[in-house]
Amino acid sequence: MCQDPVVSRRSLVVVTATAGAVAIGGLAQTLLWRLGSEWLTAITNSQFAWALFCFLIAWWWSGGRLTAGVAAGALTGLGLITSYYVVQWLVDGRHAAVDQFVDSRGTAWTAATLMGGAVMGLLGGLASSARDPRRAFGRVAAAGVVGCGPLFWFLLNRDLFPPETIAAVVFYLAVGVGLIVVALRS
Repeated sequence: MCQDPVVSRRSLVVVTATAGAVAIGGLAQTLLWRLGSEWLTAITNSQFAWALFCFLIAWWWSGGRLTAGVAAGALTGLGLITSYYVVQWLVDGRHAAVDQFVDSRGTAWTAATLMGGAVMGLLGGLASSARDPRRAFGRVAAAGVVGCGPLFWFLLNRDLFPPETIAAVVFYLAVGVGLIVVALRS
């Protein structure tokens, strides 16, 4: 067994990213809504859950290296979108996954997931930086995206969303506040 702490930490990040991508990207998106828990579905089936996950994996992986953060974020995004379609294929069949990909402009969603993951990865790389201004900017910017994004989305489109969406708005506002507190404390 390897005793190198960097290898151990990186291995843990890879395992966490893989398990999280399957849980958030695949299982939550494909199965959770079927259980009838609307408020939990509103939280987990949000693009902001994906953005937060990409940010956290990149923050954990990159060690202050921006290119490593961008790569980790983009690969995490790719893992999320791949898991979404693979789990849908396994649960509902090939036709469901292909129809979903075609009907929802899957190529555009895949590109958006990669690019969004890369941006959140950049913020994760900044958040893990040893330099105070970069670290603070990465954390506060991620807090703005994840914490305020759902609120703005809801306010602009509230007539399209059921009341359960408020749970996601409150949850992500709390996450944003938490990220700001972490930024202020460091």
